[in-house]
Amino acid sequence: MMKLNTAKIATRMREKGLSQAGMAAALSVSREAVSKWMRGTSTPRAGRVLRLTRILDLSFDDIYEKSQQSEPVVAFRKKGHAKTTAAHHERAKDMGYLLKGLVDHLPFDTLAHPASLINPQATVEYVGRAAADIRGRMSLSTEVVNFTDIIHFFAEVHTVIVPVLWGQKNQHENALHIYLPDSMTTWVYLNLDVNIMDFKFWMAHELAHVKAPTLPEPDAEIFADIFATELLFPIQIAERYADTMHRIDNAGVLITKIQEIATEFLISPITVLSQLNRVAETRGFANFEINIHPSTTNYNKRFLDLSKTLFGTSQPAPANFVRISKEAFDTVFFDVLRSYLQETGKEASFVQRVLNIGPIDAKNLHSALMKNVEKDTH
Repeated sequence: MMKLNTAKIATRMREKGLSQAGMAAALSVSREAVSKWMRGTSTPRAGRVLRLTRILDLSFDDIYEKSQQSEPVVAFRKKGHAKTTAAHHERAKDMGYLLKGLVDHLPFDTLAHPASLINPQATVEYVGRAAADIRGRMSLSTEVVNFTDIIHFFAEVHTVIVPVLWGQKNQHENALHIYLPDSMTTWVYLNLDVNIMDFKFWMAHELAHVKAPTLPEPDAEIFADIFATELLFPIQIAERYADTMHRIDNAGVLITKIQEIATEFLISPITVLSQLNRVAETRGFANFEINIHPSTTNYNKRFLDLSKTLFGTSQPAPANFVRISKEAFDTVFFDVLRSYLQETGKEASFVQRVLNIGPIDAKNLHSALMKNVEKDTH
């Protein structure tokens, strides 16, 4: 759990002429809450910490007493051009600190850690070799990397997949990677409210973060995007299609062919086009000058969102969500969370914070998990 630097906070409060009562009023909390923070018996949530930094003119590093080594490392798979703010990072780190309590309940070997890449570099050459190595270790039956291939690899490297239903528009990210240096554990939150043609790319993107957990931004995001593309549609495969594609002089026919390739590999047409253009650049050819985005929007509408594909609805009952997610993603998360809740007696508010979901959803999920505990004990 994050520990407030109460000495620095108290000093700044005096400099600002703020008493605990004044601080409580400024933060819209009780004086008792501020008193508990200053005694170290509780900590404020990420949103209030953000307001605290503004009121006191302190940075997040000033607010907390924590070593850099123990701080969770986070990376986002953002929605479109969404901007990552300090509040997003602090909320994600808060989730990471909560996850620390679950580590002891993991069924993994705690004496060893699956290997990560040595000195990862965000260059096309390096990432291409890394992706080719992973493809070889997956022992693919065809050239297509399937969902199960990535899921099984996540399990092999002891990554905990955390399925969530974050909606399509309300959240900042479609996926979140949290690495805990102290325990060397990796947690990947995957938003299931997404188009199925994009989802595999995001999974591959997160796998890249797993293999290079300490690579800093923006290199981490560059590395992950290149890795996902090379894992799912390697340049060597794109080269075979490029020769035929360059002989097509009709934009509509070209787009149709790209969509056929996308369907075969179950990836976005945009991913296919980006690799074809990379081949063109390496061979000195002209790029494919087509606007594929409008047709891709219509193309994606042919396929159900992943949540509807898995659950038959975008709002599954909590028990069904847990059961189907466990089976589909081979994840231990819900068993680990249930065990932790049973041991600590934590309420739905913990579920709300660790999964970043609404209070009603958290209450329903907490109830479903604890009902399973009751069944197991009778």
